[in-house]
Amino acid sequence: MSAKRLTVLACVAAFISLALFIPPAAADDDGPDPPLADESAAVKLHFKGQGFTTVPPKAGNSTEEEASAPGRNFGARRMGTMIGEWTFTARADFQIQGAFGAGLWASSDKGAKGVTFRLNVNLNGNNKLSFFSEQKDVSTPVKFSISDTATLSVPAGAQVGIGLVWISDPNHFVGPSSGGDFLYSSSEHDSFITVTLAAAPIAINLTKPVVEKDAVRITATLNESLGMDPTTFVYRLAIVGPATPKPDDIAPPIITSGDNGTTVSWLWSWKKSRASSGMYTLTASASYDGNLTYSIGMQVQIVFTQTTTTIDVLKSITGGNPIVLPIIIIVVAVAGGGGGFAAYRWSKKKKARAHLELSD
Repeated sequence: MSAKRLTVLACVAAFISLALFIPPAAADDDGPDPPLADESAAVKLHFKGQGFTTVPPKAGNSTEEEASAPGRNFGARRMGTMIGEWTFTARADFQIQGAFGAGLWASSDKGAKGVTFRLNVNLNGNNKLSFFSEQKDVSTPVKFSISDTATLSVPAGAQVGIGLVWISDPNHFVGPSSGGDFLYSSSEHDSFITVTLAAAPIAINLTKPVVEKDAVRITATLNESLGMDPTTFVYRLAIVGPATPKPDDIAPPIITSGDNGTTVSWLWSWKKSRASSGMYTLTASASYDGNLTYSIGMQVQIVFTQTTTTIDVLKSITGGNPIVLPIIIIVVAVAGGGGGFAAYRWSKKKKARAHLELSD
């Protein structure tokens, strides 16, 4: 094999090495920065069953619910009809401070007149705040809205209740009023409230990662104030350093809930990432609904005590393919090993040519 061909092979091998060994760049995040622990944030709570959820209902994956509000024979405008109360228990202290809103759906097969919702915020059964929606006539489903401000401190362990009252006019000048139904828990009729909290309702702490044989275990603890189901949150882990892993290098998190909060644990396959020791930035985040996200970062020196051999690296490149792996080894050997195989063939041809000349 000529020196020119060897040079070409060496260049090709170098190009392949660069393409395969350069770590992938971290993805740019164009979204808004997550709120810090001491920043206010608005949280949307969707009515669900007898409580709330931060997960919005999805088309085809939710069942519409309704709560009936019978009309009253008298006092319909003054007293109204109690529909029900949706509750949750505060897991930590929090403060409602700022904008307060709601979107409430209603229907009435009897054609209710002048319908208004009164929304009460109760703590341990005691009314603390009351809000009123606009007034509308109702037959087919109609959406009502509430837009106001509120300030209320909620201690840990308190039961927070959202009570709904149906208020309507008599269908005629005098007489009983018509009732209706409160609709919720579907994508078509998604009733919700939004509250602005003085501080982020999620606290996240990262512990120092533990290097295991083939993986790094990274653990975060989470405490959430509103009493929502932590298994419905979206958890993410980002790692940036000498070797930035791909998403499939990090196993889905293991979530364990307890009285002291929620533990979220990830396993990062550092061998698969071809990681090397150095300074890494870890960022753990939890999201209520994919839009409102809380995160915490940590810089830590990670030392990998086990070494990765050349064969291990080649296996990771080819996925252990028994055909591709020998080809790459041969190409590397030819390009970087002085062209021993090609030199042997050249020497054999030269000897054959000399033998023919002597015979003549």
